[in-house]
Amino acid sequence: MRNLLRFAACLLVSGWLAAQAQPSPTLQQSVIWTEPAPSSQGEPLFVAFRKTFPLAAKPKAAELHIFADLRYLLWVNGRYVVRGPVRFDPQAPQFDVVDLTAHLQPGANTLAVLVLGRANNNAMMRHAPGLAAELRLTDASGKTGLVKTDESWRWNDKTVYGTPILKYNQGTWSDKVDARLLGDEWTTPAFDDSKWRAAQKTDGSAWGALRPRAIAPLTQTPVPSKPTTAEPYPVQIAAGKTVVFDADKMIQGFLFIDLETTEGSELTFEPGQRFDGTKIGDAHEFKTTYTARAGRQSYLSTGSYGCRYVAITAVKGNATVRGVTFVDRRYPYADAGRFSSSDPFLDELWKRAVHTVRICSEDGYLDSALREQNVWMGDAAIAGYPVARVTLAGPGEPLRSDDGLIKNVLRYIAQSQLSDGRLLAHHPSQSVDIHAYIEDYSCLWVESLRQVYEHTGDKDLVRELWPALLNQMDWFLVRRTHRGLVFAREFVMFDNPLKYKYCEGATLNAFVYRALLDSAQLGEAIGETTQAAAYREAAAQLARSFNDSLWNEKRGTYNAAILDFKPAEPSVHAALLALNRGLVPEERRERVTKWMLANTDKIGMPYTHYWLFEEQYRCDTPEQDLAALEGMRKKWAAVLKRTDTGTLTEAYSSGESCHNFGAVPAYFLSTYVLGVRMDGPVWKKRLLVEPRPGDLTRAEGVVVTDLGLVPVEWKREGGTFNLAVTVPAGASATVRLPATGSAAARLTLGEKPASAKITGRYLEVEIAAGKHTLSVTDSR
Repeated sequence: MRNLLRFAACLLVSGWLAAQAQPSPTLQQSVIWTEPAPSSQGEPLFVAFRKTFPLAAKPKAAELHIFADLRYLLWVNGRYVVRGPVRFDPQAPQFDVVDLTAHLQPGANTLAVLVLGRANNNAMMRHAPGLAAELRLTDASGKTGLVKTDESWRWNDKTVYGTPILKYNQGTWSDKVDARLLGDEWTTPAFDDSKWRAAQKTDGSAWGALRPRAIAPLTQTPVPSKPTTAEPYPVQIAAGKTVVFDADKMIQGFLFIDLETTEGSELTFEPGQRFDGTKIGDAHEFKTTYTARAGRQSYLSTGSYGCRYVAITAVKGNATVRGVTFVDRRYPYADAGRFSSSDPFLDELWKRAVHTVRICSEDGYLDSALREQNVWMGDAAIAGYPVARVTLAGPGEPLRSDDGLIKNVLRYIAQSQLSDGRLLAHHPSQSVDIHAYIEDYSCLWVESLRQVYEHTGDKDLVRELWPALLNQMDWFLVRRTHRGLVFAREFVMFDNPLKYKYCEGATLNAFVYRALLDSAQLGEAIGETTQAAAYREAAAQLARSFNDSLWNEKRGTYNAAILDFKPAEPSVHAALLALNRGLVPEERRERVTKWMLANTDKIGMPYTHYWLFEEQYRCDTPEQDLAALEGMRKKWAAVLKRTDTGTLTEAYSSGESCHNFGAVPAYFLSTYVLGVRMDGPVWKKRLLVEPRPGDLTRAEGVVVTDLGLVPVEWKREGGTFNLAVTVPAGASATVRLPATGSAAARLTLGEKPASAKITGRYLEVEIAAGKHTLSVTDSR
């Protein structure tokens, strides 16, 4: 267990220093590679770099700034420390800041870096490779020193890691390892690198300005596994046999395997999400091939996998596996939210939804934990961000909603902008196909920027991204037809019958309408009042055109599009998005809502269900509150029968086993069933507490908000509705409790009667910060 224990002990990553770190003025000029002008062409490759330097004493402080194109793994004095950087567009690279104080020692010290270059997939953009590092040292007397990448560093491209196996439309890769080439000792000060070649300086201006990483470091948490054969370690695997190892839960991270075997033995390591007792499933063809050297050795995966299992097969020769550790590496969310109710099904659904988002949160909101690992704007806007911000708290104190990942995603998408103004649907990536640009997603980018502004008040971010917004909105506006509607592609999701059809589409124009209003609000926030007024006028014109050209009076709803110069049949997507984006005049709302609710069986994806839930709760009736819960129970019933991953699927019961689409119910269970939502932008410091019980008799939990954590508990007993809620310091709240809406209903606040106004089907009262108990009794 020696290697395993050493590995576990060195998983001590520094606190997040990036917030205090300034751009390194010389890091950009310190890029090295194996040649002065490396090319981006050729096969992907791994190159090992190392630098040994003396220290008279252990430093008081040691801060490493490090960047690599495309990925790096760092060891200090033989101990693995960290990997990075975050995914990036070469025009906007980010470097890591790592505290190495605890890792350095008096005497010889070695920085060893394995760099992956010249690759591209869903998470990496092919570019010229390079490594830049600066170790800033401070001794006990305050004297400073600097160790940086230069010609004194040594390199070797004959590492154990050969050409990685990358496939189109995937965000990670499989290793191809020959352990006979180079042992673990290359990372230690004792290793003789005299036969390695000297590094060459290269032109750092090949990248955009190197800036500190925008998000906190990802966690690295070792998760031990056990063999599914039930035998204890060490596990013997005979030639031709496979043993599956189980982490007992899904992780997003990498693998460490401690084994002993003979020279030339051939093994495969295959991570997967499911196991049926015979073979693993949802592995998506990620299989590392491993040729062993003789004796005790270890394997550290360079790729990251969303998995629960790993299957180890002895293809040739025998192997003794002494330990398998899964290392969970993801965004440092705190498990601050909770949900429990009188329905165990909904409790389990909430739990799995939150775990799904947690596993799909890395350096962006990943669409899926293993298959694609892509950062899609739509997935972030409709699943990752809404669910995370009400169920998970960000790093640091006090615990509250976190916007770090969505800001990262917004910047990624802005960096993707094409010369014609279009924002791509996912980035940074070089996977380009029919999905690369999705008109809906560009509008969701604008909406998410507006939401982040309301949640944070961050005008600097709005100013930073405003030019990208202008270009995208121009792209839409120049595509208006003589009818005043935008002509481009429909999408929403794969359940829309007009997906990817060029037309004057109802959902397309509904999205553009909302984006115009969001753009106007953002422009007003940063003083761009002339442009904001233009956007408001364009929105008003579009609303008139929408209602003139797409309304179907006979059906009482909207035609799906003007397609091939004639109206297309109405669709539930057209009605749903017209309502949701605010295009339906008040006199038509009842008819459109009725038509939409009568056709919800045509909604075939959890993604689209997000807007259906919004509209059901916007109806604000007991019937639709119940219908939302019944929809969760019916649509998600099959996937909850799958117990091995503890996560939710892309479709209601199929597809990728850990995909953030499936997580959307958690947002509504927290914000509508528990009933805590922000009431206006963050600077108003207001909450709305409005439980929607449906057929539940009780619920309790914690909702994460921009203002802090809000514990809440409610119970229905006979004609009485009891609520306990704690409002964070500095905030206030409007509480609306369900009642008949008549004068017969009585409200108490604490133990005293309280005056309340009747608002629809609620009794409404204002409360200040602190813990409160309220009760409504209907004497009839």
